[in-house]
Amino acid sequence: MSNPTKIYNDYVRANLPNTMTFDTTTDRYDINNHSFFSFNKANWYFKYVTKFGYASGPTFTTEFAMTIATTGANETFTIPCQNNGTFNADIEWGDGSVSTVTSYNDANLTHTYATAGDHLIRITGSFPNIRFNNAGDKLKVKSVENLGIVGWTKFERAFRGCTNMTSFTAGTTDTSSVVNMVEMFRDCTSLTSLDVSSFDTSSVTVFSSMFRSCSSLTSLDVTNFDTSSASGSNGIQGMFQQCSSLTSLDVSNFDTSLATNFSSVFRQLNLTSLDVSNIDTSSATYLGYMFADSNNLTSLDLSNFDTSSTQSMRNMLNCSSLTSIVGAEDFDITSFNALNSLNNFMDGNGKMTTAQYDALLVKWDAQSVLSNLSPNFGASQYTAGSAAATARANLISSDGWTITDGGTA
Repeated sequence: MSNPTKIYNDYVRANLPNTMTFDTTTDRYDINNHSFFSFNKANWYFKYVTKFGYASGPTFTTEFAMTIATTGANETFTIPCQNNGTFNADIEWGDGSVSTVTSYNDANLTHTYATAGDHLIRITGSFPNIRFNNAGDKLKVKSVENLGIVGWTKFERAFRGCTNMTSFTAGTTDTSSVVNMVEMFRDCTSLTSLDVSSFDTSSVTVFSSMFRSCSSLTSLDVTNFDTSSASGSNGIQGMFQQCSSLTSLDVSNFDTSLATNFSSVFRQLNLTSLDVSNIDTSSATYLGYMFADSNNLTSLDLSNFDTSSTQSMRNMLNCSSLTSIVGAEDFDITSFNALNSLNNFMDGNGKMTTAQYDALLVKWDAQSVLSNLSPNFGASQYTAGSAAATARANLISSDGWTITDGGTA
């Protein structure tokens, strides 16, 4: 702020409360205990200083900042939290009011706005979690400008169902203590901008359905994600399901060695290609629906997949446009434990090349397989009179399999 006298005159001209003083010690003007260096924490700053051209907009440091919208007079807004962590925070509500909260269910988490409009809320102090979970005032959230450094420990269903939130910027933040990001952005269907580049996910053990149904996102950068702690059945299950507008997805840095359930991780995407060469399935017990209904995929290279512990692959490759699947012939299917383990393995229109399908039949027949399975290999065709034909016949006659495929080439 280079011209305090002019700002002061404009301040008076804006007809704001005449409570500005001059501190000779710091050589700064002060208003309501906010000196010039912290004017960005005073609500009138955005309404008036920006109006007169002294700033292009709000700036953020370590506070959690989000914009919400009210549509009527005396409308309330509640910040929902769960009983996890220690709360000791100040909330600036964006209308000049400030509240202090010391518990997850503090009455001061609810605020009444006298007038309708957009309100920039800023939170400082210790504020370990937020949890809309598809309820409450979820529809009033418009954006998150800065996640801040407020002692975050849990993001389980934090913004789930905030269907009017169009942008989220993590900004300056510390998420190194967060262990749970389950469904954090699930059903945020209006999100078109999602910047999580400053996330530290090294402690996160569960990412299940984190971005599920963020159907308006065209880009999502998760190359900085550390998933090495993701474990168990909720490690990455459904993580990107139905992100149907994504044009690309880079998971080359993912460490999934501890995850056991890969259900629906890449389900219902409209990507034309997907590199999963670094996906570690060595602990996977369930690969069902992993790529199901991603009907624009034409090929997949699964040659790195370790399926030695996998118990089910039902609907795994149910993708209607597939014409090539590299590596499926080398799948270890000896751990299957249910009769539906291969049901709808592929879509009726999807297929492998004949060479790939021939190799699969021969190599799978050589394993000690579960009897009475009903695999669907889509439109895949095998070579008549070949070793593959013999292997296919043996799986049917000796192992009781019911095989659906495209017949002979």
